[in-house]
Amino acid sequence: MPPEDVPAEFASKLGAARQRFLSHVIEHGLSAGRRTPLDFLRHFPPVVLMDSLAKRADIRAEILAAATGIRPAIAERKSIDSAAEDLNIALEVGETDAETIVALLAPDDRVRYLDNRALWDYVAEGDFWRATDGIDFEIARAHVSYIIDLALHEKLLTAREIVDALTIERLAELLPREELAGLLAMALDRGREKKVFRDEDLLAAVPIAALAEHVPLSLLWQQVVLRRVAEVQGLTDILADAPQDTENRHTPESQRPPRNVPSDPPPSVEQAVRAFNGESTADVIGKSKPSSASVPAPAGDGE
Repeated sequence: MPPEDVPAEFASKLGAARQRFLSHVIEHGLSAGRRTPLDFLRHFPPVVLMDSLAKRADIRAEILAAATGIRPAIAERKSIDSAAEDLNIALEVGETDAETIVALLAPDDRVRYLDNRALWDYVAEGDFWRATDGIDFEIARAHVSYIIDLALHEKLLTAREIVDALTIERLAELLPREELAGLLAMALDRGREKKVFRDEDLLAAVPIAALAEHVPLSLLWQQVVLRRVAEVQGLTDILADAPQDTENRHTPESQRPPRNVPSDPPPSVEQAVRAFNGESTADVIGKSKPSSASVPAPAGDGE
């Protein structure tokens, strides 16, 4: 189940981490108000729901009986098309509603029987991550923070990937001076004890919810959630740093234009601490690189 600081109304029983992650994200989106049952039915109308449950007549019958009042034994004998038509009619005449239908399909069953990429499209729909204030922003920020915490919990994401995605330079610009001073003090204490100040230590001192108060939501969504989680897990193939590039959406990775790769890796936490202490970024990185004389030449093939 999710960590204690990630509220959830249920604990997914799915075997794969990616599926558990998706099940909880969808449920949280509904409970937090980021998504609505009407949104869900727009993406998965009755005919799609019933067709996805083609091999589960029992679940189809349960949904149909509760939503329309038809006897379960009769509901189980109905064809997919007939069941979908009955659900549509029940919605049109007000005998049931989207909230009832969505609630009747258990969170884990949504992920078991519906297309997972289509579910992610539902999760990610809209430019909610562009919000900068108001209730929509508060909901979006809480949801994105939840997603990142959950990905960490399910080991779909690491602390280092988060720090690398946001970059030390950007964090140094965005975090309040008090937070940076605290990180510097912690790093110095670690150093005096001959211990390493790790990426995990940084996130322990400044948790995701605290980061989200200072880091733009668009940066967290695009560079952490989309690039480091959704793309890696095969839930989307849209480049996170180029959302407008829709023509490559269904192009195999090997045939896409090369991504921009930085010539130098992002500075480590230790380098950032030294930079904060007054050294320039170039000097810090330069001092941290081994000289060419200290690096052994690679062995040749066949030697």
